Amino acid sequence: MNFFWSSYDKKDKSNLQDFVRSTSGSFFHEPSFFEYHPSERFNFLHFICRKKNKIVAWLPGHQNDNSFNSPAGASYGGPLFSESINLADRISILNTFIRNFSSKFVSINFITPPSIYYGDTGFLLSAIGFKYTDRLCCHALHLAGNKWPEVMSKSKRYDYRKANDKGLLFEELKSEKYSIFFKLLEDQNHKHNSNTTHTLQEILKLKLLLPERIKIFATSSNNEIQAAILVISINKKIAYAFYIVNGNRSEKINAVTHVIVNTAELLQKKNFEWFDLGPSSFNNFVLNDGLADFKKSFGGILFTRDSWTYSIK
Repeated sequence: MNFFWSSYDKKDKSNLQDFVRSTSGSFFHEPSFFEYHPSERFNFLHFICRKKNKIVAWLPGHQNDNSFNSPAGASYGGPLFSESINLADRISILNTFIRNFSSKFVSINFITPPSIYYGDTGFLLSAIGFKYTDRLCCHALHLAGNKWPEVMSKSKRYDYRKANDKGLLFEELKSEKYSIFFKLLEDQNHKHNSNTTHTLQEILKLKLLLPERIKIFATSSNNEIQAAILVISINKKIAYAFYIVNGNRSEKINAVTHVIVNTAELLQKKNFEWFDLGPSSFNNFVLNDGLADFKKSFGGILFTRDSWTYSIK
């Protein structure tokens, strides 16, 4: 099939940016996305596949010991194909990758996004010999058509009306207020005995690198932020709630409900088709049932983010 894989070089960046944005690709496949990571954090190893000097597939990742892993410092990764490449050629492209690089690795590991992003990759990976090893429960709001927000539960619609009655203010935060958002995020993680994935400096650097793709929306009461969402515009049809945070009074005034619904309505007006509210489970199928029910109450539809491994004999 004359598919040729090569390692990524920075001179490829401009062409790759165009490739990612011309496909149903995503923020987490953008070459600029990887530049915000400190160089010592990952042993980055990205690959490009071409046919007749035209990019047909892109696989960003990193090497850890003898394993190749995609993503690198992202929610998901795996191969991104040109939309013109059919399923049979996608199988051939990945088989070519395995043949070319099998001597370098003992395993190849992918985390793939929910199928709403760029289709279901389950058959493709299974056909090559990948085995799925884990699966995260994710909920997304379908903003296209006329079903949302009517599909929200009655209790959630009631909570939203109550929040509006309290005169809450919804706004997009400017960069100078990101530190307030970050303090809420740190306080929330402290309550749950967890660490913050990103530093404030990393969030600000991402905003600088991809300014139109990173936005924070907030709900305030008496000039104090009570709930906020960091939203990533994955592509033209999907937005992803990367962080959802709330303040001390948030539950009493339904501030989280207020910020989620207002953000979804804003995205809907901008013609986004999906609002991904993120995972509601942990590794090894451990479910946060309260969080899953909460997201479902907004009309969330269940999808999965899957982990796959190819073991090289």
